[in-house]
Amino acid sequence: MRRFWSDEPDPAWGGVLELVAIGGSPKVNEVIFLHKPSRTLIVCDLMMQVLGNVSFLSRVMWKLNGVYGHAGRSFVSKRLLRDPSAAHAGVERVRSWEFDRILLAHRDSVDQDGKRVFLRAFEGL
Repeated sequence: MRRFWSDEPDPAWGGVLELVAIGGSPKVNEVIFLHKPSRTLIVCDLMMQVLGNVSFLSRVMWKLNGVYGHAGRSFVSKRLLRDPSAAHAGVERVRSWEFDRILLAHRDSVDQDGKRVFLRAFEGL
């Protein structure tokens, strides 16, 4: 994976943020952050969750993508994964972090039991 960053947080962040690059998907550079004071995981494209009212077409699209009604890895992100062992290393680092919430870039966030939700999404990886 081509990297423009390091897995080490910038000292200017004052120990407030941790980060890890999730490898294994050559077409997608994914970084997960942990905001320690709020115990919140910040995830961009690796996970999604769609709850509530959406149009019929949107509901069908999100169901086909596997993220309607619950948080998880989308069908697209699973298909882009080429090296599961590289992704596993990053997921193991996240496993060691303490967090309760997951702030997702796409749609609805996870407000409680975030660590369990994250680990369930990556079972078998």
